[in-house]
Amino acid sequence: MRINNMDKERISISEIHNIESIRFSDLGFSHTSNGKTSLYNELINDGNTLIKPMLTVVYDGAKVLVLSSDDKNFNYYVKKVREVYLEEKDKPIVGTFFTKNINIDEISKRILLSDTITQTSDLYNYYSNMESFNDKLISKDSEIKALLPLIEYIINANLNNIDESFKLDGNFNGYGPSGNYTFYGGVNGIYTPIPTMIKKHNNTYDITIGNLFGNFKPLKVTINFKKTSLDIISNIDYLNYQMLETFKYKNNSLYNIKEIYSKENCVSTEPVIITKMSDTPSISKLDESDTLDWFTLPWGASIGFKSTEEPIDDESKTEYKKVQYISEFENTFINLESAEKRFVRTTKDFRRYKDIVFDDVDKTMVGLKKEDTIYIETSFNDDGATGIYKKDFANKYFYQFSKANSFSEISKENTYPVNKDYDVYNPGDLINNYKIKKKVKGN
Repeated sequence: MRINNMDKERISISEIHNIESIRFSDLGFSHTSNGKTSLYNELINDGNTLIKPMLTVVYDGAKVLVLSSDDKNFNYYVKKVREVYLEEKDKPIVGTFFTKNINIDEISKRILLSDTITQTSDLYNYYSNMESFNDKLISKDSEIKALLPLIEYIINANLNNIDESFKLDGNFNGYGPSGNYTFYGGVNGIYTPIPTMIKKHNNTYDITIGNLFGNFKPLKVTINFKKTSLDIISNIDYLNYQMLETFKYKNNSLYNIKEIYSKENCVSTEPVIITKMSDTPSISKLDESDTLDWFTLPWGASIGFKSTEEPIDDESKTEYKKVQYISEFENTFINLESAEKRFVRTTKDFRRYKDIVFDDVDKTMVGLKKEDTIYIETSFNDDGATGIYKKDFANKYFYQFSKANSFSEISKENTYPVNKDYDVYNPGDLINNYKIKKKVKGN
């Protein structure tokens, strides 16, 4: 990258030299209850202390630069400081009358030299040079359609408790922006319209389903894709009923656990181990090549997890966690991802700890097959995003297309970006936003 293409902040970072001091500090935190004595506490009252790091560098005659992980150049900044520190750490500071090395405390030194704190920021570099769009071109209905197998599973899991069953019809109607839908299916073989409201926040879905347990007794469902679990919380307030189900990743295995609360009575199931898949879904490799443990869920979807720790010393470590959920239904697919990188340090007596989040990002990829072409829309959520994701990716949409015959055949090699400034499909087809919309949505 040429210097005249850099922003002012990046230019300042590139000019760091003659470092006098380096210090990582805690910018801020949010705190909630951390009790985890049962599945209920784990799913309902889950919480932790999250702190965002801030790096302060004094250099070149008392110049000061301060950036936090929310700044888009934080990743580049940390790498540059580390590079200059390694070059200058044994040299006396220029202009002093005696030898005086760089002032850096032991915790800051451990963080800086761990060389692991920027891993997540590089995960989706695939999109850095892609053209982004402000408009959503693929209807939200496609995302909802790809979730239908999971919705049907949840409905049946609750109806089975009263010896009823449900078969979902693939057809539905509604209005995506408002989240109001009507699904159709059979309850014990009787054709029934199912009014449903679906709201999404990051990679969590809040769903209200009617007509299953009678009027004014809606089934309320929360589906939460966490970094090490998929949690499903179902409840009917009127009946004092709640069902909690989690697919928990631990020690490279996936466990399914369920608890049912009815009028304060609790019935628990023994953990069931989900068999690990031998293959990796091709959709998971479209934009990066991270290696996860993959499992097939009861409704046919695939879920992958990664959880690694790298000790720095006896009191600190880095953690990297990721979840990826892939579901296909008819001519649509959804790929939900959530990843984070943390630095965790404890006191010597292990009674206190600090959990520093260097990166936290949620991504949604939706695929739609129309005629002989597969269109793929990728977006990054704003809430919780840090660094480059918040500045350059959040609230933007990225598009690709493929001429592969099926979702299982798509790959980086046969998938191409949709851009506004040059032709990538047929001459004149994708020159401007209007024509992209026409191509993706049809006439």
